[in-house]
Amino acid sequence: EVYVAGYYAAGDGGGGFFRGFSTPSIDNGGSIITTGYGVSAATGWYRELQSPINILCWGAYRNATNAATTRQSIQNAINYAGSNGGGFVYVPGGVYLIDTTLTITNNAITLGGDNLRVSIIRTSSSSITMLSITGIDTAVVKNITFQRTSTGTNYGVSITNSANVTFEYVSSDNNGSGYYLNNTGTQFYNCRAYRD
Repeated sequence: EVYVAGYYAAGDGGGGFFRGFSTPSIDNGGSIITTGYGVSAATGWYRELQSPINILCWGAYRNATNAATTRQSIQNAINYAGSNGGGFVYVPGGVYLIDTTLTITNNAITLGGDNLRVSIIRTSSSSITMLSITGIDTAVVKNITFQRTSTGTNYGVSITNSANVTFEYVSSDNNGSGYYLNNTGTQFYNCRAYRD
């Protein structure tokens, strides 16, 4: 067993304990580490993951930089939770820049931050939907702001062909439409859609 102090640098929040393995596995950027993302190798390291699934452990930058890497890191954490029957994907305080849509397509995913004022997912694109929830039965999004740096023409959050989706303390800022709903059973608690 080995302890790594950070994902990119010591103290960046992405560290953790790892155990070696000797069976072929593919690097997924967070729970399995080999010689490179997407690379299959006979040896490498398994992260000892605990709940919640922290996006910093998957390589997200929380300083509003590296949009493509950050979006892929958040998506990898969501996908990991989905492939394991669901889970809490944790967005610690910070500003997470994304360049394309994040998607939730598996049941029992909770995407949650510390507080909607400090856990911010941001884009500079005026045309992408920031979060798409599609074809699921049960999800929760809480304590997060979806923010554009300029007024957008698309949705902050889109929910289609889904049921039982709950939003708690979520803000959709500077989006053409805050929330698009084509589903049943969506519940909003203390949420807002804000536009400059």
